[in-house]
Amino acid sequence: MEAVSSALFGSDSPDDSQADRPFFSDCSPDDNDPMDLFLDDVIERRSGLSLSLSLIAADACSALGVPMVGLNSPQHVLVAPADSSPFLLDCAGGGVLRDDDAAQLLAERLGREANDEEALAYGQTALRALRAAPMTPLQWAARVLRNLRAIYTLNGDVVKLLGACDRLRQIAAHSRLAVSDQEMRECSAQLALCIWALRCEQRRDEARALLQGLLRYEREAAERFGDSFGDLDAVERGRLEQLLAEPWFEQ
Repeated sequence: MEAVSSALFGSDSPDDSQADRPFFSDCSPDDNDPMDLFLDDVIERRSGLSLSLSLIAADACSALGVPMVGLNSPQHVLVAPADSSPFLLDCAGGGVLRDDDAAQLLAERLGREANDEEALAYGQTALRALRAAPMTPLQWAARVLRNLRAIYTLNGDVVKLLGACDRLRQIAAHSRLAVSDQEMRECSAQLALCIWALRCEQRRDEARALLQGLLRYEREAAERFGDSFGDLDAVERGRLEQLLAEPWFEQ
């Protein structure tokens, strides 16, 4: 695992030769470039998001006889041996191997910044839970699509955003571990908006049904638990209602 990390990401040693320098570099999430998530482009450019690099590192280790799994940790995926070995590979940290500090890292990612026994115990509990439920292939795919969905939203790429939402919904139909109910509803709202923006008449009925279902969920949630419960605030609900009232949906 250490050899793979050094080969892929280099090391911090000042004695590194040219050959020891990183093969891959972790690009900034602020680039908003979807190519940073496509493995063929990442391999060709030797640069990508830590999620892509984690998948490459896991595959490289497995090919060398050390099966690896992904841990669905917040912010960034961690890579760990499939057995009970305590080591973790943090590709977001430049391919850093973590052992004793893994629990503290996880505690910080979960919002427990205090470096005390309570935070450490919290991180250890979370780490055990992640190790007990390694990522499935669908969870890997969902995390990639989740990143793509965010990038396409920021870039205003309606066509590709529609595709990302469609695929996330398909994954959700097979695994509710990979996509939460709330994310499903968010995808439904974005999908309906994309269909309307593209004026895709073949999917008009689908978009209308999605919007009606979302608003029905919000009304039922408010009736059962109060107005503060639900995914949307009053302004967001009003926007969906206005969208559904568009003449295009009446055709």
